[in-house]
Amino acid sequence: MRFKTVLLPALLLLPLFALGCNDKSETAPKPKIGVVDSSRVFQESKAGKAGVKYLDNLGNELQAQLLALQETAEKSGTDEARQALQKGFNDLQQRFGAEQQQVMNKVTESYQKAVDTLRTQEGLDVIIGTESAVSYDPKSDITQKVIALMDATPVSFDAIQPENGAGKAPSANGTQPSTNGTQPSTNSTQKP
Repeated sequence: MRFKTVLLPALLLLPLFALGCNDKSETAPKPKIGVVDSSRVFQESKAGKAGVKYLDNLGNELQAQLLALQETAEKSGTDEARQALQKGFNDLQQRFGAEQQQVMNKVTESYQKAVDTLRTQEGLDVIIGTESAVSYDPKSDITQKVIALMDATPVSFDAIQPENGAGKAPSANGTQPSTNGTQPSTNSTQKP
């Protein structure tokens, strides 16, 4: 008898607990997610294109300087000339690496600002890259909006001046900069 007095109220309360667990009146809001194709952003944005153009111009200029050093070393044929060629090559290579890093940092900074701004403006909880998403609804893709926001903010690339004067960067018009002590600033994303 005692078993029935304990079991009967427990069975009557069980449906109430089950209903309490299924109460959907306090459902958590669904997170809003945006998806962005970062490789497309870097390829199609003005900042990304300007960075590639800047590095192409610089690469051509540094390559011409290296060829001049190589010709001098071949004409001279001395060990000092070969050592100067090797040093010049190393200096130019370091210079180009530093310029690449500068371009990547500035474009990435512009990208991050655009993504953060869009996350706030669109009320998104998170933005992930398309390379991380296994599947997503195309309505979640904000890539074009990121590109538009980046294009609205100009990015400039300042030539890094080497300490020894070797490997000077071309100016915005692709010519050798003057040696009056100022650093040229190329702003490839603004119209003249």
